[in-house]
Amino acid sequence: MQNTVNYIVADLELAKHIRKNLHLKKQTDETAFSVYSNKEKSRCLIISEQQPEKIVAATTYSYSLTKPCLMSYIDSSVLSLDKLCLVDLLEDRRKKKNYYPFIHHRCQLPSRGFKSPDQLTAKLSAFYETAANFLTQEAISMAIANVNDIENFNLIKVIETNIKLLANLNTFEQQSKPVLEKYIQRCQRHYSFTQYQLIQLRYLLQRGIIHLPEQEIDELLIGNKPTKLLLTQLEHKLEQTSYFWG
Repeated sequence: MQNTVNYIVADLELAKHIRKNLHLKKQTDETAFSVYSNKEKSRCLIISEQQPEKIVAATTYSYSLTKPCLMSYIDSSVLSLDKLCLVDLLEDRRKKKNYYPFIHHRCQLPSRGFKSPDQLTAKLSAFYETAANFLTQEAISMAIANVNDIENFNLIKVIETNIKLLANLNTFEQQSKPVLEKYIQRCQRHYSFTQYQLIQLRYLLQRGIIHLPEQEIDELLIGNKPTKLLLTQLEHKLEQTSYFWG
């Protein structure tokens, strides 16, 4: 995984703003989507069409293109009360699912939730569900700009501040891999896991190392309990913590 941040954008005015302020140049290779990047290849912009299915395709393509460490979707709305806000809740009533995107506790940007049915929520859900196939919750970000402030406000500079917080978190996650492996080996000595459960355990412990004190993880792993109960308890604890951080 490279230290690249990919921005997925379906609003052409936003795309223009990002290209200008991050000094991105169009890639010469012909691709399925318009792709721009900086000289260091640390920032990449993929421009999608507005339909949710196009955003799914653009997000998938974006990951296959650069294997980024972070992905961010940015859109605009006339309904936004703030110049810029992060998304902390997606309520997809059509699919009967709720998503709680991660927001770093040191981030100073306002945040709000979005509910379906509406076109904006459909686009946000399309991006989030797709990005979650490739990256952990902590490596996915979504922001909504007020459509009237795009030209008068350096929104990408503010978003980059949040991105750097997430990037530092990602670095910490990479450095914590030996701790993760130790936890997994410890669990395998005391519990029996199917292949799917082992993947689930790894994902939960990755997030646990970031969000939970070491003592809490140790307490959750103690005890002679069914494997399914262990995973459920880990997931429940992380849901509580993620909601609090958001």
